[in-house]
Amino acid sequence: MTKFTDYRWLALFFGAFFFLSGCQAGLAGTDQRIYPETYGLLVSSLDQQEMTMDLDLNSPGVQKYVSGPLPQGLDNDACLFFFWDFDIPDFFKNTPLLLFVPATPYPLEIRVNGYLVFSSGVMNSNTRLDKYYGEREFISRTILNLDGRNRLTIKAVPRKIRTALPKIFMGKATDVSSKTVWYSIGQYSLPFGFSLLSFFSGSCLSSSGPETSLKI
Repeated sequence: MTKFTDYRWLALFFGAFFFLSGCQAGLAGTDQRIYPETYGLLVSSLDQQEMTMDLDLNSPGVQKYVSGPLPQGLDNDACLFFFWDFDIPDFFKNTPLLLFVPATPYPLEIRVNGYLVFSSGVMNSNTRLDKYYGEREFISRTILNLDGRNRLTIKAVPRKIRTALPKIFMGKATDVSSKTVWYSIGQYSLPFGFSLLSFFSGSCLSSSGPETSLKI
């Protein structure tokens, strides 16, 4: 009994350790990240495959999206176009720029200046997508405007899911790589720890059965 209990607490300890380490890694270097704060959002349909680059927050049908659940009352085949304009800070102009994408519960396409840099899932599929790990993507300098406006667009088909848009960011290779690893470990460590807890708890119960019967 004691042996299984020790393993159970050990599993919980490592799960908590990896999760908290991931949180700390996620906070490191946040002052040198490019991340959206407010998106423009246009609700369309799968029939419209691309979004024009000249939209802004004052365009007809465009609404602001900051964070939180996606809009309610969407059609099942609704296609959401998010867009955000940004400049390249000086400290990124001479270093590789990477994009971090966390877990995505629905198909996504991410483009920078019209060039596809990330894709996950199938847009016209009715199958739910559950991606529990983080990913990093290199953004080529050839598609960036280093001295002017750049536009990041996200195309999402949420179906019936209203989970908030994943919080992406761009940063240096070391920062994004570290965030990707620790984020993925954090995503898996707690479910893994609770799975071990359930396993060892079940083992404890099954091992205690014969002892009780012998005593009787």
